[in-house]
Amino acid sequence: MNFGLIKCWGPVMALSLGLSGSLLGQVEFVDDERPGDAQSTFEDTIGRYFESIDRVRPKTRYEKMHGSTLREFAPLVDRSRQSTVKIYKGDEVRVLGTVVAQEGLIVTKASEIRNNQDLAVQLPNKEIVPAELIEVNEENDLALLWVHQFDLTPITWAPGSDLPIGSLLASSGTVSLPLTIGTVSLGLRNLLESKKGFLGISMEAAKDGSGLFVVNVLDGTGAQDAGLRRGDLIQAIDGAAMVTTHALSNTVSESEPGDVVVLQVVREEETMMVEVTLGDKDSGMGFQMPMHEQLDQTARMGGRVSRRRSGYPAAIQHDMLLKPNQCGGPLVNIDGNAVGVNIARASRVKSYAIPSEVIQEWLGDPKELAVTVLETRVKNAESARLVAEEALEEAKAVELDVRGALVDLEAQRAASELRLESATELPNGSEEGSATEGESSPR
Repeated sequence: MNFGLIKCWGPVMALSLGLSGSLLGQVEFVDDERPGDAQSTFEDTIGRYFESIDRVRPKTRYEKMHGSTLREFAPLVDRSRQSTVKIYKGDEVRVLGTVVAQEGLIVTKASEIRNNQDLAVQLPNKEIVPAELIEVNEENDLALLWVHQFDLTPITWAPGSDLPIGSLLASSGTVSLPLTIGTVSLGLRNLLESKKGFLGISMEAAKDGSGLFVVNVLDGTGAQDAGLRRGDLIQAIDGAAMVTTHALSNTVSESEPGDVVVLQVVREEETMMVEVTLGDKDSGMGFQMPMHEQLDQTARMGGRVSRRRSGYPAAIQHDMLLKPNQCGGPLVNIDGNAVGVNIARASRVKSYAIPSEVIQEWLGDPKELAVTVLETRVKNAESARLVAEEALEEAKAVELDVRGALVDLEAQRAASELRLESATELPNGSEEGSATEGESSPR
């Protein structure tokens, strides 16, 4: 037995448990690009803590993240940073983007933006403009956005699929220095065989839309280990509301075996938070984490990891320490050309990028794609104009009808007033006639 390993692992576990209590409650997590999420998982919280420690830790001149080192490599990103943008969802920076066409086309990481709501892009000139989601490549977790701009600087591509191990690379951001520098760790990888997370329950949706009832808990799964029971009502996972079985399946499948998710569960009118370690979706069995995987989990404490970080048919693996919201930007070689787009941070020393060839094959000719997108926008605008014109004509017809009805009503009102005046007026001399008749009539 490796007693040295146990001696090292014990303090690490104690630190992890301690952080979940008093220490985490005393630390304010600060992120210069993405605000903290109150519903973040335990692992995410640990990552934020270590990021805050690393942020204030003095860097030595021998580290690749030292300012003097990054300044030496600044020329590598001189051109690519003009093709790098920030993607906002609401008022939060979710991810970076890479400009692929002058006419406003931008590629980014799809799973970080999810839908077309409240999207905006901060351009290299710092202007923030609305963005529209055009297309999603689920297989590679890529999204294509469009902004109403025609003078952007598209990225210059270079081959990325055959980079030798050890090749020097830099990740481009929106500032003059590289986000980080590093090297290719492994040749082109196929990550389609990566396992997907598995909760271990069967479920049905509550009729009132309040959540999902647990119908059955499978033996040997993370759900059983966490103590879930038949009849429990699952309302949320990691803060995201769960109303349909499809939503839960998608949420769990985006995680990997060994990931910890936090379930909000109602049991006998009591609401509780339950941490579940996901299992292996393919085998359907629970996930007992071996020691080397536990150590890999500890390695993740160097910072947060991307929610989706596997399942790519082809990926470049490099050793750069990126934050999840720093993905989506260009990965450049020593000539300053993009060999790919950063797509995920998988651990403290492992990140992935989609190679340039995959992206270019998906996009095709950027000029033709831009023309197609613009033509579609023009057609949509023309259709909207025609609909608006038809609605305007209908409104004008209604207005004429209303005006005619008002004229008729006014004429009827005037006629009614005349009739009323005629009915209330007495004939001339009617009072004298009545008196004379009264006097001459027999008594």
